[in-house]
Amino acid sequence: MILLLDNHDSYTFNLYQLIAEVAGQSPLVVRAEHAEGESLPQRVSAGEFSHVVISPGPGTPEDPQDFDAAREVIEAASDIPVLGICLGHQGLALINGSAIHRAPEPKHGFISTIHHTGTELFATIPQDFKVVRYHSLCVDDIDTTRVQPQAWSEDGVVMALKVLDQPHWGVQFHPESILTEHGRTLVENFLGQKPTTEIPKESAPVVPGPKSVPEKWKLEHRAITMAIDCEATFARLKAHAQDAFWLDSATADLGADTESGRYSILGTNAGSKAASIRYDISTGMVQVARGDETFSAETDILSYLRELLAESVATHDLPALPFLGGYVGFLGFECKALTVGPGLHSAVTPDAYWVFPQAFVVFDHRQAIAHLCVVYDAIEGPTAETAQLMEWLEESLEDTPLPSSTKLAAHTASELDGQWRLSADEYVERIGEVDKALRRGDSYEVCLTDTYETSAAVDGWDLYRQLRRNNPAPYAAYLKLGAFGDELEVLSSSPERFLKVEQDGTVSSKPIKGTIARAEDPDEDRRRSYYLQTDPKTRAENLMIVDLLRNDLGRVCEVGSVEVPVLMGVESFRTVHQLVSTVMGKLRADADLIDLLEATFPGGSMTGAPKERTLSIIDSLEAGPRGVYSGTIGYMGLDGTADLNIVIRTIVKAGDNLSVGAGGAIVLDSVAVEENAEKELKAAALLRSIAQVWGANVPDRETI
Repeated sequence: MILLLDNHDSYTFNLYQLIAEVAGQSPLVVRAEHAEGESLPQRVSAGEFSHVVISPGPGTPEDPQDFDAAREVIEAASDIPVLGICLGHQGLALINGSAIHRAPEPKHGFISTIHHTGTELFATIPQDFKVVRYHSLCVDDIDTTRVQPQAWSEDGVVMALKVLDQPHWGVQFHPESILTEHGRTLVENFLGQKPTTEIPKESAPVVPGPKSVPEKWKLEHRAITMAIDCEATFARLKAHAQDAFWLDSATADLGADTESGRYSILGTNAGSKAASIRYDISTGMVQVARGDETFSAETDILSYLRELLAESVATHDLPALPFLGGYVGFLGFECKALTVGPGLHSAVTPDAYWVFPQAFVVFDHRQAIAHLCVVYDAIEGPTAETAQLMEWLEESLEDTPLPSSTKLAAHTASELDGQWRLSADEYVERIGEVDKALRRGDSYEVCLTDTYETSAAVDGWDLYRQLRRNNPAPYAAYLKLGAFGDELEVLSSSPERFLKVEQDGTVSSKPIKGTIARAEDPDEDRRRSYYLQTDPKTRAENLMIVDLLRNDLGRVCEVGSVEVPVLMGVESFRTVHQLVSTVMGKLRADADLIDLLEATFPGGSMTGAPKERTLSIIDSLEAGPRGVYSGTIGYMGLDGTADLNIVIRTIVKAGDNLSVGAGGAIVLDSVAVEENAEKELKAAALLRSIAQVWGANVPDRETI
């Protein structure tokens, strides 16, 4: 068995996948804080493991909290092959008399050329191959009687070492990164090293297949060929509903011929079997409203949804639609307490809210077909209510656009009575604190955000209609949520997909890192697009998040299935170009949608890496909760499918209080004033929409 010790890094499961592919068996992954409880030093000393890999991680091996567990494992593995990566590499050097210093220049997500001895780990690897580096510290003052350097970067930093008289090696780069060359060969060479005592091979663990679940729900389905106007149809559906949702492929209105803009999903909480579910972390309670019944359960939202999603739906004899029944809603950012660990801030809005619609419409923009769906109990069968809801859906279909509800007067965001939580100077100062953390080695990249808050007596529906015109996006959404007395509306024009899960278990994510404003001049617009794709800083930002997403998916996806079909492609929207990658994998048969969320939430593009330590930095620097912003909106289906966005470019309306979150990835090359300008660029279309709708309800300044 191979042991992989996880030092709270966000790339450990990329190593897990690589080792499992090479070895033909999955390594045992143990987090550093569990090493003592798992008796790892004793088990290593007793010869239970054939090889030990010490993962990267934040911090320094000179800090006992960062490295004591790894030190004890290394010392117990005197005759067992050990590979230390980054933090592990530095720790091996420190244990053997070398020093740890600040690197001449920190490298996070940047590519270097490596020269090496050509022996041991580097056998058959060509000279001057490319690797990805994530480190602020380096090995120096090497005791050459105990440690032999074996590789160097172009800036003279030791990139690999061998501990003399022991089968212990360290590498300062990341062999598992998507852009590191020959990482597989290096791991093959390491695993080819034999321990002093031969370890018997273990058979691969048997992964259980999917459980057979009785079908609780069935669908009444009716397809109507009709080019409906989704705005008008949704206006009729939501008119008398407490809760309503529109998962809006707003780019379909622009003729976008992509799968992401093909379908829109509209529904409410109408019907006796519909349900609304509200969750607050501070209370630890889930509230449920179904029909005339309201009750609470002492559990968390993910655990509760796991039980509900086990109620499967019969899909035979139905068209291949993206949504065939399930839960539509959001997880707020502070739900990170359920996946990574508790934070400092508490949201004033619900931390999660999900609706189980009994009746809904799936509109296929490409074929102009409205699919009307009503859920009914599989044992009970369709009832009179089923027929009534189907007729109600059909009567709601509308092909005539709504009239414009706003006067597009020349009101601007500067006229709004609102402000960011942090002034521009304070935001720039916090970026300086992030820079210090990056240089200490506590993080590679920190997504620092802020929230603009204002109060305006505007109609949320009118505001969303204006927003989708100003900033159409493929993963847009409008949520009206009031079943528990919340006056909550979420108006999202998100361009970013967090997770999509197909019926066969294929998972995809499309992280965005890198944004630049579009230009009216076509030549200048093309130059900006090219700059975005080739700028080293922007590419480093994107690469770090791609490696993070690969890691997160690698926790729950089949070995060898995680891939990156698109690396750093430019996608263009009405106001900005963005650098977008696609990461894919195949969900293991024993993993469900909630396992996937537990492995990936919050989305790495909104945190940075390593995720756990970086989130603690974010908590210490941001001025309040993010709430719905930075979370995810979408659906989780009873058939195991899902489509969830990243909540960016979003207005959250609670009564007359409106908030807009925005920010960006802070890396070592970030220029603070430019980052503040990028934050404001991302919020501009949303604040302009608020000002336009607000301006329709107030006199022009000249007449006041």
